[in-house]
Amino acid sequence: MVTRRWFFPLAVVFLFFVPFSQAESADSSLDFADGLYARGMYEPAAAEYRRFIEENPGSSELASASYRLADSYYFLKDYPKAISHFEAFVKSFPRDERAPMAFFRAGGAKFYLKDYRSAIRVLYRAGFGAGSLFYMALCLEAKGKGSNAQGLYERLLRERPQSEYAAYAKERLGPLYLTGKHFDKAGGLYEELLFHHPSVKVEPAVIFWFVEYLLGRAEYEKAEMALAVLPMRFPDEDYRHEVNFFLGESRLGVKDYEKAIAYYAEALRLKETGDYAPHAYLGMGIAYGALGDFEAGKKNLTEALRHDEIPKAAARARLEMGNLYLRAGDFEEAARAFMMVAVLFDDPVYTPLALHKAGECFLKLNRTEEAEKAFQELKTRYPKDAERRARMERRVRSHPPPAPPINQGGE
Repeated sequence: MVTRRWFFPLAVVFLFFVPFSQAESADSSLDFADGLYARGMYEPAAAEYRRFIEENPGSSELASASYRLADSYYFLKDYPKAISHFEAFVKSFPRDERAPMAFFRAGGAKFYLKDYRSAIRVLYRAGFGAGSLFYMALCLEAKGKGSNAQGLYERLLRERPQSEYAAYAKERLGPLYLTGKHFDKAGGLYEELLFHHPSVKVEPAVIFWFVEYLLGRAEYEKAEMALAVLPMRFPDEDYRHEVNFFLGESRLGVKDYEKAIAYYAEALRLKETGDYAPHAYLGMGIAYGALGDFEAGKKNLTEALRHDEIPKAAARARLEMGNLYLRAGDFEEAARAFMMVAVLFDDPVYTPLALHKAGECFLKLNRTEEAEKAFQELKTRYPKDAERRARMERRVRSHPPPAPPINQGGE
């Protein structure tokens, strides 16, 4: 009788206890997997998620486990498995709020596998969040479509300026602007990064490009501010040679010739054979010439001319040598120096200027025929220079050829 009386309660307890224990075990298993995942222990986490999925196919947490299993493979850089599991996830749970992120992760994995075309298609399905735009742009860059990539980076910055990808987009945009010759865009971008975003990586070579860009626009104060950023950005590097050279260039631009010479001299003292040494000699030659020190100017320009392997510097040095002789009133030597520029170089800036100055010197020497030849060469080699060509023609017309010498013997 006793056994019969207790049979029903024991059966009820048994029936409810078994499912409760299984559910508790499943929850515990998932919590354990999540703990491993949260600690970055992705390999054991993946094993636990696989076990949970196999043992609990009807669980309400199946979507979470499936997503994190795929994510674990992603963080393990096992991209083929990550892609397979993310694809399975979106197929099984297409309405899950993590579906866009699954597409994004799968697209990122395909990017790392260099399957760029497929990556773009998958990322497109993730929507146009900052991450998707960024990785689609990276894919386009890798496919050689820089202008399309540029458009996506710019869209990212317009639509998601505060996103974690904005800084990376700016970092990628700079080289694209330079490659595409969008120099004003590059200048504006690097000004923002240098002066307002110290955490964004900018290479020293880019900073030097930016300084040259500013010097070319006669923004000397801003160029010197950019140079002051270098020691702060690269405290362990020694760029004193380069900084002193560019400070010399800046001072030369504002016609502070004595300070320019001091900066150039310091650049050469620090690194006599540095990258900017030929340009430093050139700058010193120009500065000494402007101060009226013919010998010092000639000496430094001659040093610059030793570096014919840098055509731009050599062409400018020969042009400035001509200017030095011109300032001294030696039109013969000046004409010779200017014509040497035309003979040795085809520089779009210095060669036409040298031909123009050579023609002017020949006119000063009353050698009109040689002046006409110089002006004609200018017209032939640089036909787009219409204004200068017209000026040359007017100059020649205003200097008629000299009268023939008087025949001392008579008729």
